[in-house]
Amino acid sequence: MEHLWKKLQDPSNPAIIRQAAGNYIGSSLAKAKFIPLITTIKSCLGLSVNWPHKYLTNQDLRMKAFCDIALHQTFYSAFQAVFHTFVFRHKQLLSVNLKEGL
Repeated sequence: MEHLWKKLQDPSNPAIIRQAAGNYIGSSLAKAKFIPLITTIKSCLGLSVNWPHKYLTNQDLRMKAFCDIALHQTFYSAFQAVFHTFVFRHKQLLSVNLKEGL
């Protein structure tokens, strides 16, 4: 996961590599049964949510805040990973949060 996350964040990698890394992260977090829920999934979701927010802030500062799939495909891939993970793991994530007191 760490290797994929580094690929996703590194702007020197081609966009298609960064997009594929985001897709692999999302599908692994969502479907892999060997990944521990509390530690790995929650920390990866935290990173996957914070990175797009930073990306948006940087784009607002550069005034390139328009819908251009080619320009922002890594951003879309990162958020897709979050949504994909949440769709498949929401019951587990919420049950853990309720036990911990949110």
